[in-house]
Amino acid sequence: MKKMDQTRGALDLLEEAVHLLRRAPLKLLLQYYLGSFPFVLGSLYFWADMSRGPFAHRHVTEAALGVSFLYIWMKCWQSVFCSNLYSHLMELEEQSFSFPRILRLVATHTILQPYCVFVLPISFLIVLPFGWTFAFFQNLLLIGNGNDLNLKETIRTSWRLASIWPAQNHRLLAILGIFTFVVFVNIGVLMLMVPQLLKTLLAIETIFTLSGFHVLNTTFLSVLVAITYLCVDPLTGAVYTLRCFYGKSIESGADLVAELKGLAKAS
Repeated sequence: MKKMDQTRGALDLLEEAVHLLRRAPLKLLLQYYLGSFPFVLGSLYFWADMSRGPFAHRHVTEAALGVSFLYIWMKCWQSVFCSNLYSHLMELEEQSFSFPRILRLVATHTILQPYCVFVLPISFLIVLPFGWTFAFFQNLLLIGNGNDLNLKETIRTSWRLASIWPAQNHRLLAILGIFTFVVFVNIGVLMLMVPQLLKTLLAIETIFTLSGFHVLNTTFLSVLVAITYLCVDPLTGAVYTLRCFYGKSIESGADLVAELKGLAKAS
């Protein structure tokens, strides 16, 4: 098999990821948002409470533990989402999660995913290792899906798949970064324009129109970041699921098997 950089570029992979999400059952997106919505809402409440609540210091420990629990909850459901996307790619039935597998899934992400909160910002400041680090933690969502609790092998496989095709990976990050910024700006403009339209057309005053430019505070920006994340992150998960799929296919030929299954189903 030729190197993927020569046969499938970053834009091609993004287009395939969009197509994969469109073909995937709605249940998969519901799985993703079942995990992500509670964390996003909990984080927004935590941010507002800690920044404005007069008695926030009294329950900061409990609140931080609650957000940490919701973070692990989100990562576990994102792992289920990526695993079922992978099964969809392979033309297989949706994966089942027995109780022992759920325990392994939770243990894997409880041990490994918290490092993402500290390592990603540091690697972003250093710049050079960010691409590999970002891909590694994205790969963990699929590789650490509870099939095995061998953390050493999970880390090794995730890093190996993050290290292949580095040029393609960095082009993907650049395109996803631009796309995220465009989504961020569009959602921000929409959030500011809709209240103005309500005031102009229906004479309805809202907190946005009454506050003027004071509405552009940290709470508004945090809500904007949260909505942007919920819009863009499923696509990011699909992109890195595809990278893992093609990376594993170098040795297993899984992409050829999936293509043959698709041809057999179509005929």
